Amino acid sequence: MLKKSMGMTSATDKTCPVCNGVYGLCTLKGLLKCASCGFITADLNLSDYDFKALYGPDYFHGNEYVNYTLEKRTIQKNFRLRLELLLKYVEHSDRKSLFEIGSAYGYFLEPAQGKFKSVAGIDISEDAVRHCREHYGYNVASGDFLDYQMKTGYDVFCMWDTIEHMSEPWKAIEKISTHISPEGVLAITTSDIESVNAKLRGNSWRQIHPPTHLHYFSAKTLTRLLQRHGFTTVYVGYPGYYRSLDMLFYKTLTAKHKLHSLYNLIKHTGLQNLDFYLNLYDIIYVIAKKQ
Repeated sequence: MLKKSMGMTSATDKTCPVCNGVYGLCTLKGLLKCASCGFITADLNLSDYDFKALYGPDYFHGNEYVNYTLEKRTIQKNFRLRLELLLKYVEHSDRKSLFEIGSAYGYFLEPAQGKFKSVAGIDISEDAVRHCREHYGYNVASGDFLDYQMKTGYDVFCMWDTIEHMSEPWKAIEKISTHISPEGVLAITTSDIESVNAKLRGNSWRQIHPPTHLHYFSAKTLTRLLQRHGFTTVYVGYPGYYRSLDMLFYKTLTAKHKLHSLYNLIKHTGLQNLDFYLNLYDIIYVIAKKQ
C-alpha cells in the first residue's frame, strides 16, 4: 500500500481536493467532511516514519491479514475478476503496458502479465517488494509513488484498494494523468462511504479504521476527482469479493474478541481453508479513460 506523510498540517487547514471546498465536522468520529461535495477524510497528523511503520511485515502477517502469502489463492480469485472486467475496456492489451500502484506481493501482476505486453508496479512495503522480485522477477519499485521517478509512460494504471491508504491520492491521480498514454485507462477499487452498509454501520463499518484507511470516497466524489484531472469515467460498479474463512475467523475471534483458543481449535477442522463469495455493495470499482 502507498502513502505519503500529511506533514504537520491538519486536514482542517486544507481545502477539499475534490472541489476546493472547506472541511467541517463529520458525524463519524475522527473524520472530517467537505461541506460542499461530501468528501470525507481522517483528521490525522502522521510522520513519514509512522506511515512506513504501518506497512512492515506485520501488516501482511497478523495485522490486516492473517497471512497474506497463505491467502494467495483467495486473493487472486478477486484479482482475476477485476482483471476480467478491466480487459473489456483495454483494446489490444497484449500491446499495452500496465503499472500497479500498491502492488503488494505481486498477486495481481502475476495473472496480468499474461494479458499485457509488460507489467510493473510500486509499493511502500519493502518486504512485499522483495517478495515480488525474488519470486517473480517483476519490475517493482520500493517507495512512495509520488517520489518515484517514472522513466516512461504506461497505458494502464491500477490502484486496487489502495487510494484510501494514500495521504494525498489526488496528487497521485494528477501524476498518473501526466504519465498515462492518450485514451489510457485508470482502474480503481475503494470503499464507498455513501453505501447503504456504510450508513447503517456508521463508525462500526469495517472500512473505517484510520490510520491505515485515511480517505472515504463515494462514486460521486471519486468520479468528480478523476474528471478534475482529465479522466472520463466509463464504468462504475460494485464488485463482490471472495473471502477466506480463515480471515473471517481470525478477525472475529482473535483480533476482536481475543478468543485465541477457539480460533486455534477451528484451525484443526480445516474449515479455514475454505472461502466464500459475498457482496455487501460497499466497494466501488471505477474505470476511467484519459481524455
